[in-house]
Amino acid sequence: MNAAALPLVTIGMPVYNGERYLRGALAALLAQDYSHFELVISDNGSTDSTAAICREFEQVDPRIRYIRQSQNRGPGWNFAFVVQEARGEYFMWAAHDDLWDPSYIRKCLGKLHAHPEAVLCCTEIDFIDAAGARSLEWEKKTYRNIETLGMSVPDRIHELINRIGWFAIYGLMHLAAIKNTSLERTSYGADVLLLLELLLQGDFAQVPEPLFRYRVAKGERTPEESPDRPYKNAEGPTPETAYTDLAVSLLDLTTHSKLSQAQQTRIVADFIVTLSLWNPYWRRRIHSELLPHCPALDDLQFASLLFTALSRSIPLEVIKHNSLFAAMFSGTASPPLLLEAAAQLRRESGAFISLHEETYQEGRRLFRQGRFEEASQLLFASLKQFPTSDRWSDWATARLACNQAAEAELGFRRALELNHENDHAALRLGFLLAASGRDPEAIFHLERGLHALPAPEHPAVLQLVHQCRARLAASGSPRSVPAQRAGGS
Repeated sequence: MNAAALPLVTIGMPVYNGERYLRGALAALLAQDYSHFELVISDNGSTDSTAAICREFEQVDPRIRYIRQSQNRGPGWNFAFVVQEARGEYFMWAAHDDLWDPSYIRKCLGKLHAHPEAVLCCTEIDFIDAAGARSLEWEKKTYRNIETLGMSVPDRIHELINRIGWFAIYGLMHLAAIKNTSLERTSYGADVLLLLELLLQGDFAQVPEPLFRYRVAKGERTPEESPDRPYKNAEGPTPETAYTDLAVSLLDLTTHSKLSQAQQTRIVADFIVTLSLWNPYWRRRIHSELLPHCPALDDLQFASLLFTALSRSIPLEVIKHNSLFAAMFSGTASPPLLLEAAAQLRRESGAFISLHEETYQEGRRLFRQGRFEEASQLLFASLKQFPTSDRWSDWATARLACNQAAEAELGFRRALELNHENDHAALRLGFLLAASGRDPEAIFHLERGLHALPAPEHPAVLQLVHQCRARLAASGSPRSVPAQRAGGS
């Protein structure tokens, strides 16, 4: 097939003062083995050598179209501008400090051709530091990029909100789809809102190879900040309620979409369950934004707080059709009823494993009978239905009884991550750590979980704390225990 018959791809690079990494990014793009593309560079009034570098590359490659803006009009405007200048059938944004495998465009384009229902294709990612080496901090996170092929719209949206890090924004997408979104938002998380608008139009496909190298430069951005790089700090400082507002805005997009009432209700339910139970980072942010001086909430309390915040995004005419409002405001309403109603809606959708409360209770019964392996299997199954802090702690206790200390430790830490005030989980984790000789952290958890026990049982725990301190003294380690977050590892 001759080049003229190939679909044109537009690469849009908005840049401002990018001299440090710009040459490497341009070289990687120009080395793509799919050559039928144009590269539109919009220089947002750079004051360094960005202009000179861009003109140097433009002179030797006719696929580059360099446009210098007379003044800096903000990142949001610049990201929208390169879309408006695009002439291709497909489009992708490219940041000045990232890198791409030579096969990136070709493989993403092939995936889109194989899946016409998809509006975007991304790849897996290698995270790199300022020197181009792999970021060890991000490798520990084992991040996986999003794919939604074959999913319903509510399931696609679940994939979006059940993560921190929205790097699919740098995928290859249909230009018509991206032009059918609100491009010039300047709010925090505008890239996440844009991805949701795309998911309302179609699926996201993924090439399961790390063909994209995203630079997380040490000292310049943190892993928790970098997902918002295209739009973060676009206009002014980060809002005090950034993540709460983002959740409300995401839900608002769905409740004002053309989705059916049943789909919208299920999405509301999924927001409550996912942000209360499955996404601890987002939960911590919302809690700290809305109740900065309040002790940690349990799962049920947080669900009630979240629902109150999200309610402002639901149109009044929708309320009477939304069963979650009935659960919230009925005569016997309570946070447990709200969270259980939300979980039930998710189960009824058929997209999630449908297990009943009896599964959890049967697991607890088997544990009391000493049938620990069977108990842990049922308790783990119940986690897929309703992953609360208490259920994680119960499962971990069963795994510990099966002599699976590593799994038990992960379970207790997950329980504390979901609810920092779960003193029973803290206490059990303290016993486990003491048994493995990790005395400083064991002391921390034992002391903070002490009051979860009846007073007659306190002496045994205090004796164990004394033994831990004695071992520390004998080894010459500091006797003081550094403060640490209860759910941290």
